[in-house]
Amino acid sequence: MGRKRASITQLGVQNDEPSAEERNIIEILNIKERPDLIAQVAQWIHQEWGHFRDRSLQDIVRAIENGCVAEYPFTLVAIMGAEPVGTASLKIHDMDLLQDFTPWLAGVYVPTIHRGKNIASLLVSEVEERARRLGFAQIYLYTSTGAKLYEKLGWNSIQELEYDGIHVVVMDKMLKP
Repeated sequence: MGRKRASITQLGVQNDEPSAEERNIIEILNIKERPDLIAQVAQWIHQEWGHFRDRSLQDIVRAIENGCVAEYPFTLVAIMGAEPVGTASLKIHDMDLLQDFTPWLAGVYVPTIHRGKNIASLLVSEVEERARRLGFAQIYLYTSTGAKLYEKLGWNSIQELEYDGIHVVVMDKMLKP
């Protein structure tokens, strides 16, 4: 499955190696190809959601490392130049209340300084494509803040509920064969 390069301004794939001037090229790869970035990705996830699920930074590091063993679950990282600029994962389960739903898009995160550059959309698209290639016909997510973004990307709201004291929207997307 390897690496994918995409321009921030378009979803087209670039096959050539970027020059130093091509700062708008984003490379999306499985974190197992860059284990040196596990600590950074875990830190982002812990800062953004660690309090929500009461997970320690070490728990998150272990979960990412465990995802490096097989093809699924997985964590992707977006890199611009030499800098990591975002992450997203495909998990078996992400919500205790809905154990029958699988797989889940989870942990979509882009640092504030890089938001508005289409990075989250590129990551979501790549997770969807990899899930489709793994044979999944449907994928799920939940969000407390990003429903409008996901709706723009073709996701459908299927229910709203309180989860760990936070109002969330559960969404799904049918993946094209």
